[in-house]
Amino acid sequence: MGEGDRVSESFNKAIDLLAHEAKIVQVSGLVMLERLMIAHPEYDFSAAEIINYYRLESTGYENWIARRILHRQHHFELERVEDGD
Repeated sequence: MGEGDRVSESFNKAIDLLAHEAKIVQVSGLVMLERLMIAHPEYDFSAAEIINYYRLESTGYENWIARRILHRQHHFELERVEDGD
């Protein structure tokens, strides 16, 4: 299995976690995406787009975590996009 396959598998796993019913599992998916952003800068924007979509669809603590990740990874342009704007 090549590096690209492992990264794709990690993205798929993170997306599955974001779709989970339990909020804590969703947060672990966000953390997994942030780690992918750090470890594989070439996939940084793809991970940020997924996190931003999740942010737009979530509320409460999970939304705050997603915003913090975007802020820490310097994706301020996505953080400003609000649902319906």
